[in-house]
Amino acid sequence: MSAGSSITRSATDISQSSLLQRSMSIHHPTKSDAATPIILYLPRGPSVPDLPNPPLISTLSALSHITNATTIQVNYRVSSTLPYPTPVHDVLACYDWVLKNVVHGAASWQNPPRSPRVGVCGELIGGSLAAMLALTECHARKPGGISAAALGNPVADWTFPAPETPRQEMDTLNPLDGRLPTVEPSLRKRAPAKSCSIDSWTAFADSKSLPAQTLLSARDAFFTKPEKWFDPFASPLLFFRTASTELPTLESPDTPADPAMGLAPIPVKRRKARRRFPPLHSDLSIPTMRVDVGEKSVLRDQGVEFVERVKRSFPSNMKQPTSWQAEWIATEETEGDKEVELVRREGVGLWGEEELVGVGGWLTETLRRHRG
Repeated sequence: MSAGSSITRSATDISQSSLLQRSMSIHHPTKSDAATPIILYLPRGPSVPDLPNPPLISTLSALSHITNATTIQVNYRVSSTLPYPTPVHDVLACYDWVLKNVVHGAASWQNPPRSPRVGVCGELIGGSLAAMLALTECHARKPGGISAAALGNPVADWTFPAPETPRQEMDTLNPLDGRLPTVEPSLRKRAPAKSCSIDSWTAFADSKSLPAQTLLSARDAFFTKPEKWFDPFASPLLFFRTASTELPTLESPDTPADPAMGLAPIPVKRRKARRRFPPLHSDLSIPTMRVDVGEKSVLRDQGVEFVERVKRSFPSNMKQPTSWQAEWIATEETEGDKEVELVRREGVGLWGEEELVGVGGWLTETLRRHRG
């Protein structure tokens, strides 16, 4: 499924099974059956070099032990020589391998077949990729669709705010939806008159643990062209809205330039427009989600907005649905059980081994609760 993206699902048709297995680290629980949940863990990636990922062996072992789930770490690749969309392709290819060899393999000998439920968790770049996988592989009627997702400080939008971008902006519906622009009040709450709210990107730009410049440098290294920032498979928040910035060309006489960046143009602010996701009449059903954000993280506002956007995408939250929407709502039998939870953590809020085990426990409880 492309969902309007330049990265198509067919890009994961990779036949190198041995290479895929080397791209994953799998830890099985001591006791398991065909319905044992599967948790995909996507590490935070190289965006914060001074903060290494939790130890692999102890993390997978602890996750598998406390959750009694098959735990699989996806060792996706991303670097200046392996830029986007490489990590997206890696994650999707590994997920395909898990479907074929773990999900379908476990159910094949059961009568009737019992497929394990699949959840995904990830942080920072891994959180971005986990969100992408959860949103595009949540097929309601197919075994192995993503049923739950836990995201930690996800890089949900690589476009990042333009300079002096106000915290709250007006949202409009995408003209492609064929409707007049409307205002989304819940996403545009005005700050009290006596206070001026500063967006998290500006407020915590100089954080020692996760500075804005570190993410900007990662973006420069991991993307060959600025337009690739705008792909929803890389910036999953853009499944739900257009970007809040645009990059003008240097040939334009009105293009502002940042002296500190030479000739590089400054992102220009533009009004965000709502996009409808999942697409009409698709079999996608957004899974139960948990998003952890740090109160002092530059990515806090992205995580908060992501939760709001996901909540508003549920059919039950539509106001005055049209006839086709009413029919769609009636057919979404499981939608009432879905939850999107926002967890605010102290400081930057990055996961350590203890926090990751807690996330694994939440995933397993959620997967078992919604077992079909």
